[in-house]
Amino acid sequence: MIMNTDACWGCGKKTPKMGFYCKSCRAKTEKKEKEWIAATLLNDETSTDEEMTAYFMFEGNMSRIKALFYVKQRNRALQEGMDFTLKPYSKSR
Repeated sequence: MIMNTDACWGCGKKTPKMGFYCKSCRAKTEKKEKEWIAATLLNDETSTDEEMTAYFMFEGNMSRIKALFYVKQRNRALQEGMDFTLKPYSKSR
């Protein structure tokens, strides 16, 4: 199957050549990723930081640096519970 590289991977509409998703689908994907990360941080109290980093890298297809950034927020997540808000990751850090 040949894939149109100019089409959004989410909706199939034409998208800019820089990236795989249109702006709308990228926002939805980022929101789902943040929800998944926050849920994982809130529900996993037993994994070591190394295990959770490996999990984010494997399941979330993240770089080690990005995974570590989120793992460092776990203590705050466990303290704040449902009031927890995930700090966004930015490559410029």
